[in-house]
Amino acid sequence: GLARESRLAVPATTVARVTDDLLRQGHVSRGYLGLGMQTVGLPEALRTRLGLPGEMGLIVVTVQAGGPAEQAGLLLGDVLVALDGAPVAELEDVQERLGGDRIGTTVTALVIRAGARVEARITVGEPPRRRA
Repeated sequence: GLARESRLAVPATTVARVTDDLLRQGHVSRGYLGLGMQTVGLPEALRTRLGLPGEMGLIVVTVQAGGPAEQAGLLLGDVLVALDGAPVAELEDVQERLGGDRIGTTVTALVIRAGARVEARITVGEPPRRRA
């Protein structure tokens, strides 16, 4: 058969954080907003009118009942474009900003709602534990 190689690059900072979490607490800590999101393009006219930081955002497709984002007032259809002033265009952008050290802290989310800029302050939670 054909041998195929596959390579994966993991940043050293990620490896160090995961290793530290596993050694200290036996699991990897991550911040949690209680949102399901998908990448969406932002029309140029909207970006220009609202002075948005990037060409893409994340549309909210699910909001966890009682979760941090719901408590902060986020709604289905909101488009997340920045967290603490840093643009977010992919789910990975959000995950990078929600390490375990952010649990219990507040982040400022810039969202587009009905064509207007809205800021929401979200207290980062801990993901619900899965039952075995």
